[in-house]
Amino acid sequence: MEPRALYDRLDQVTLIDVRDPQEWESGHIEGSINIPLSSLQDRAAEIPQERAVITICDVGRVSAAAAAVLRDKGLDARNLWGGVEAWTQDALPLIRLLSSGGEMRRARVGC
Repeated sequence: MEPRALYDRLDQVTLIDVRDPQEWESGHIEGSINIPLSSLQDRAAEIPQERAVITICDVGRVSAAAAAVLRDKGLDARNLWGGVEAWTQDALPLIRLLSSGGEMRRARVGC
C-alpha cells in the first residue's frame, strides 16, 4: 500500500511496525503496534484479525517478508511500500517517544 493511501485509511487498518523498539521509538506511525520481526511468529496471535493488517519497516523489504508471514497465518496482511522512509518523504506525520527527566513523552513530527 502506498503511504498516502494508507494515511487516508489509518482508522480502517491495524498497523504492525516490525522494526526494533529503538527504531520504533525514534519515529513511528501513530497507532502502530511494535512487534519486531524476530518476535512476529510468536506474537502473531496478538494481532487483531477484524481489519486488514499493514506491516511497516524502514524501507519496505523486511515488512514485505513480515506481511507474507502473516498471510501464511491467515491474516489479510499487506506491506507499506517504501516503509517509514517513503512515509516521511510524503511529509506524513510520525510519533516520536522522547525521554525527559526519566519519563517518556510523545511528540508528533512532520506534516
